Amino acid sequence: MCGIAGVSYADPNRRPDLWLIDNMCEAIRHRGPDEGGAYITAGAGLGFRRLSIVDVAGGHQPIFNERRTVAVVCNGEIYNYRELRAALLQSGHAFATASDVEVIVHLYEEYGLDFLPRLRGMFAFALWDEPRRRLVIARDRLGIKPIYYAVLPGGVAFASEIKALLAVPGVPRVPSLAAIDTYLSHRFVPAPDTLFKDIRKVEPGHYLLYEDEKLDNREYWRLPVPGEASLDGRWTEDDYAGLLFSLLEETVSRHMQGDVPVGVFLSSGVDSNALLALAARQVDYQIPTFSLGFSGPNGPHPGFNELALTRRLAARYATAHVEATLAPDEVPAALPQMIRSLEEPLGDPGIISLYFISRLASRHVKAVLSGEGADELFAGYDVYRTAEAMAVFRLLPQWLRDYFVAPLARLFPPQWRGYHLLQRATVPVPAWYRGVGTTFTEPEKKRLYAPEMARRFGRRGEETLAARWDGHTDHMLAGMLYFDTRFTLGDDTLLRTDKLGMAYGLEVRVPYLDHQVVELAACIPAGLKLRHGTLKYILKKAVAPVVPAEILHRPKTGFVAPVSAWVESSWRDYARDLLESPRFIARGYFDPQAVHDLLQPERPARLSPARGRQIFTLMMLELWHQVFIDSPFRVRQDLAEPVWK
Repeated sequence: MCGIAGVSYADPNRRPDLWLIDNMCEAIRHRGPDEGGAYITAGAGLGFRRLSIVDVAGGHQPIFNERRTVAVVCNGEIYNYRELRAALLQSGHAFATASDVEVIVHLYEEYGLDFLPRLRGMFAFALWDEPRRRLVIARDRLGIKPIYYAVLPGGVAFASEIKALLAVPGVPRVPSLAAIDTYLSHRFVPAPDTLFKDIRKVEPGHYLLYEDEKLDNREYWRLPVPGEASLDGRWTEDDYAGLLFSLLEETVSRHMQGDVPVGVFLSSGVDSNALLALAARQVDYQIPTFSLGFSGPNGPHPGFNELALTRRLAARYATAHVEATLAPDEVPAALPQMIRSLEEPLGDPGIISLYFISRLASRHVKAVLSGEGADELFAGYDVYRTAEAMAVFRLLPQWLRDYFVAPLARLFPPQWRGYHLLQRATVPVPAWYRGVGTTFTEPEKKRLYAPEMARRFGRRGEETLAARWDGHTDHMLAGMLYFDTRFTLGDDTLLRTDKLGMAYGLEVRVPYLDHQVVELAACIPAGLKLRHGTLKYILKKAVAPVVPAEILHRPKTGFVAPVSAWVESSWRDYARDLLESPRFIARGYFDPQAVHDLLQPERPARLSPARGRQIFTLMMLELWHQVFIDSPFRVRQDLAEPVWK
């Protein structure tokens, strides 16, 4: 696990300055505190920071082919490198290291640009082909590893993190207003956009090709649409469960590879318990496990502290267990550092849990397993139950929904429990579903915006949302899962997982997002994922042989912080200080009175009951401005060191 950075120029005689590559790499030293490396040639420069996990002694980067005509720097892990290496050796390739990354240069020699589908793993890499003067920048299928780029006059710069691109002269720090609008809808900014106007993300399953002064964006893998891919129609429920268990067991085995111990983030949920149970079968050392709970005014915070249970689970597997309890007053001082690590605001309360547990785990291990992705693949969130609840309405003819159900919905106040269900029953799913991270609706944004923002982005959010709903499935649940897996995972869940882990030099591995598991999940009927109100039905059945019954049948609890409760109590003054400050108002995005109304404990009835999440979303946006826009980042050419004022 590492950080990469570099530049390439169209002018074949232009060599990047070493200080520039060093500066970019120094900005991401936290991703690879063990060592650094660089390769400078006419037309390109590649930089690297390393966290040593596989081939600790010999896996230095950049890594070259036999003739040193192809070089690669890679952030991530190639889990099938042993099979690939064996095949490449048979084809006559010679390896200089035992690193998993070296297979990339030899696969490229063997198959050209068609080699990417052969990789199984999480990765973001840059490959320089000297004879062709070609730069290839690739991101793994699900977007587990991030990679950013900025177009320069006569060139392109790339990096694992935005901070490295801000070390490049000429890359401006200008907020994107369109991205702010998207952020308020989703609590994150989907690829290829970022909140910086001139910096973009490589999309999951894509690669960039910079050659002959042109930058091409190409897709090499797309998330399968649930229901379009299928196994033999004679497959039974037991068949699906058995195949899923076997594949998860094999995937966890691959994710435990490395020359250092691998730990596990342990919660009281099915996902992490299944990973721990399977991992315990693979290694002969005491697995380190890590858990986090939150405290309230009078002890553990109800619903957000399950340390007593995780302690019992750790004892069941005889792990080396470490836990911590977090108080609400410990969090505000850490929020600016979270933003500095994330580089984009996330209105996701899960960032708080992940930040503190990553800090805790980094004191003991370099790599951990996490259960990210299981909820999106196998229907683990409560919002998915909406699909079952609305099934009866979907049986009604459209004319009956339009002329009976819709008027009926308008007779009830918005606070009525079934109000939204009736409203949604009358329109297609893409018209209302924003994903598990929904924050502000379009009417709520319109009320919140200052006049100019409201004019510019009146209905843009609705149009953007509809454009992203390309699952081509008539099954409501299948469409919801597809949307969340394709858009929420890569740039919300996985962004926080990578950035907050790597802030402390910790590699977080996500076995459920092995692409073979994802492709199998797409073949499993939606009715086996959510069945009679049971979330993750088929996953629970698959792992039942190894997961305790008390875990299988517990209600779902998310690994998030009680942000809404904090905003209503101990954070109230902190939120007001941020969102009613002169500089927040001077940014001109929002109507001060609308923000003031949102902050009132006795809020007007028209405001959303999701007020706590909305306030937190605005708080993170303001902190992002303070850290990245208001605090200048300057490059010093006399030292290979970026300096934050």
